[in-house]
Amino acid sequence: MAARGAIAVLPPAGDAARRLGIVLAVLLAGAAIGAGATRSPTLAVGAVVGVAFVWVAFRNLAAGLAFFVVLTFFERLPGSPSSTASAQV
Repeated sequence: MAARGAIAVLPPAGDAARRLGIVLAVLLAGAAIGAGATRSPTLAVGAVVGVAFVWVAFRNLAAGLAFFVVLTFFERLPGSPSSTASAQV
């Protein structure tokens, strides 16, 4: 029984390589968004919000739905610039 407990403590094979890959992907995405922010800061903010939405939706579907509702109905708040544009159409 002690051997089974000792094996359960060991990290799974390939765990370090997977973490290194995730860290490198996050660094590469951060550099890409940073480079994009120099050309268009608005699109960079949109990309960050989009990535955050995807991460939240994959972690917890209910929280992803709440995030989507907040982003979708944000234009209906009084004083938002998009509410005047939709009223003119």
